[in-house]
Amino acid sequence: MGKTIQEFQCKGRQMRLGITLFFCLLTSVFMTLEAAASVDFVNQWPAKPTIISDGAAGTVTGKFTPGLGTNRLMLVAVATEYSAAQAPTFTVTYGGQALTGTIVSNTTGNNKIWLGYFNETAIFNGAAGNKTLSITGYTTTNLTALYATVAVFNGVDQITPITGFNSLGTIANALTIGPVAYTMTGNAGLAGNTGMSVYVANWNNNVGQTTASGGYTENRDYLGANFSLSANYKVTTGASSESITSTTTTTQIAALAAVGLNPALRLYQIGATSCGDCHGNPPLDGTRNNPAGAVVGTHERHTAGTDVQYAYACTSCHYNNTLVKHSDGFKNITGSSLPGNAYTAVGGKKVANSNAPVLGTCTSTYCHSTGRTNRQYNPPTWGGAATNCLSCHAGRASATGIQANSSLGFKLSTTHSQHLKYTYDKISCNMCHSKTAKDAATLKTYSGVIKHADGNKTVTFNDINYGSYTSYKTSAPYQGYCTNVACHGGRTRSPWQNQGALNNTNTCTHCHGQPQISNILPSNTDRRMYAPGWIYAGNTGTSTDQVTADNDLRVGAHFAHLSSMYMKQIKCNECHQVPSNPFDASNNHMIGPRYSSQSITFAQASTATKNGLTGFTSYTSGTGNKAATCSTTYCHGSKLVQGDTAGTYRKPSWNQNNLIARAPSTAACGTCHGIPPNSVPGYHTGATLATCTSCHSNVVDASGNITNKLLHINGINNYAMSCNQCHDYDTTGGGTTWGKTNYGGTTLMEGRGAHAKHIEYLKAKNPTLPLVAGSDTWLSPSFMAICGTCHSTNEAVDHTPGNTAGTRNINFNNSIARQFGVSIPLYNGQYNQSSSAFPKSCSNTDCHYRTSPIWSNF
Repeated sequence: MGKTIQEFQCKGRQMRLGITLFFCLLTSVFMTLEAAASVDFVNQWPAKPTIISDGAAGTVTGKFTPGLGTNRLMLVAVATEYSAAQAPTFTVTYGGQALTGTIVSNTTGNNKIWLGYFNETAIFNGAAGNKTLSITGYTTTNLTALYATVAVFNGVDQITPITGFNSLGTIANALTIGPVAYTMTGNAGLAGNTGMSVYVANWNNNVGQTTASGGYTENRDYLGANFSLSANYKVTTGASSESITSTTTTTQIAALAAVGLNPALRLYQIGATSCGDCHGNPPLDGTRNNPAGAVVGTHERHTAGTDVQYAYACTSCHYNNTLVKHSDGFKNITGSSLPGNAYTAVGGKKVANSNAPVLGTCTSTYCHSTGRTNRQYNPPTWGGAATNCLSCHAGRASATGIQANSSLGFKLSTTHSQHLKYTYDKISCNMCHSKTAKDAATLKTYSGVIKHADGNKTVTFNDINYGSYTSYKTSAPYQGYCTNVACHGGRTRSPWQNQGALNNTNTCTHCHGQPQISNILPSNTDRRMYAPGWIYAGNTGTSTDQVTADNDLRVGAHFAHLSSMYMKQIKCNECHQVPSNPFDASNNHMIGPRYSSQSITFAQASTATKNGLTGFTSYTSGTGNKAATCSTTYCHGSKLVQGDTAGTYRKPSWNQNNLIARAPSTAACGTCHGIPPNSVPGYHTGATLATCTSCHSNVVDASGNITNKLLHINGINNYAMSCNQCHDYDTTGGGTTWGKTNYGGTTLMEGRGAHAKHIEYLKAKNPTLPLVAGSDTWLSPSFMAICGTCHSTNEAVDHTPGNTAGTRNINFNNSIARQFGVSIPLYNGQYNQSSSAFPKSCSNTDCHYRTSPIWSNF
């Protein structure tokens, strides 16, 4: 019995040994599968940061979708720029998940970088939520801008993901920042594992590209509105001592932060579920696996890699990239955006894997079309040279070039051509397609690669003060209209046209005024035709939004001004600064809100600013509900020459009905000045509209009609009275009629003085120009030859009844003809002062040689 038991025990030991050996063998088999594990990109740093805030908001958010993978780590870099020293603090979450860990919390200087990360669990839960990256509660004092960018890595140890880090900031401007030194430890180098060293540099202002540190690959260099952000990486093996620098082209303040990512020890092939498990996502272009993970072709250009054009997901071209479908030996090119056998390589939609594949072309795809239904019949070859705008559709030959057809002769639509006939600095692609184009040759970063070639005509205005576009998806009759757009003042006169003749009408009437009609206005030289409300040959000129009514806020009194019964013909520049072209910003054309034309400045006016009103505010801006008002313009009665203030409506509203009636009347004429004016006491007492002609017969008739528009509202009080209507003019009455009745009818009138002696002397010298008291007027030949010898004949105010200028300007007609000696003739009198109190005399005149006798009182 004992022997039997002993033998059994022996055999049991042998059995246990066999089982042990079996498990040892099995373990050794599985250990061979635990091969090299590497940190790799699932999502590389994007072409544009996930969050951009060029301001001082307290909370910013952005959507981010991580790719599939195992043992992932989401690295978040938050870069800030402050105008003064500041220590920012903030909270970062992803899909409501709290941050797993902070790596670098701050750097010295105004430019700063923060690094933090989310582990696999936080990524999974955050992606299952709302996929929103949120940064809240950060310091906004002195903040200029904040950018946040995200990359996701595959195969990172979840317990100890970080194996070293460091950061540095500069206070003064420099060309180089660094070195930033740290040592990576951990699993890198164990059983062939490779880790990754990553650094991010934040340079003040978008001064130019940076140069990567030695051994590092620059994955992204984003030039923002306020600073540039550079992301770089390097694969590491074993313990690695890193010393990192970043260099730029112009001295600036900068910040730099670096971190080492620790690879996970795992079964490499088991669990490989995403593109990033084997190669980068998006993959790099190159020969196969040179550089590591590279794929032959044009992946980067399509996936918003370093050569940004589009932002396509893998599934746009490949069937179901969430499964490792190409491990069967074929690349299946039948993605969601490709119709049928769109790819023309040998083998069609299933292309065999090869280190030297036969590259094909894409046909019948919208993304290589003209942008309309037309297709370009010369599709690009996969892996071929980069294309430009003219490769697919027409546009400009370059960012600053002229209009051009595509490389295959495709032409722009008629309305595109209508707009692009102007130079690039007037209209370019980005003016209407601001979400898509940066200029006529470059897609806009981030939004451009999404909006371009997406099957939609995306019209979003930029550099236009107001307006919207009614797309072709809108029901008729307003398909394709630019609505309420500043450059048209409202909707266009017709919808967007693909075919038709170019509109080559006069520049101004193309948008407003009287449209040019060849049989009526072949040259359209009448500038009045440019104004809304003008009526010519039965055709009514419109405002830019097609309105003609004179009670409209924008049409208003244009017609009344251009066809005035009361003054000379008014030109546009009497009120507006007339542009040299539609885009002339120096003349405020197309600037400012609707109904409030910023071009109304009176800067070029010759009438509205008379009598010293230049520089005064002459215009009260209107709104959508209130018409503009002329507030201090000479032509509506402000600051008239004689100071009249009796006008009843000197600040008219632009769209006032019957602002000034076409037929003159006391009410119409009295809006600007009184009937009679109150500025010349005594002379206008009892005057009526019918009696104006007694003094102003050269301007107005007995019915109040203006007979000479050049002499009305011209800054001068024009009159045509005979001289003896106000004062004695000749001495023919033997001295008995000197002095008019209204002055007392006496020869002892103050101021008579030596007039008679001078008049008789001057008449004898000019016998062919006798004074005729009842018919001579101011500036008549007789007046000029006799009275004008001493009195001024150049300034109307010096010979106006009621003059308050302080002088009867005796300046010898601005002439030195009577000069005696080296000094000019001089009158020593003082207006309104009797010679008995202030003696009057002339000096330096040849008629008295030196100083004349004192002028008599009477």
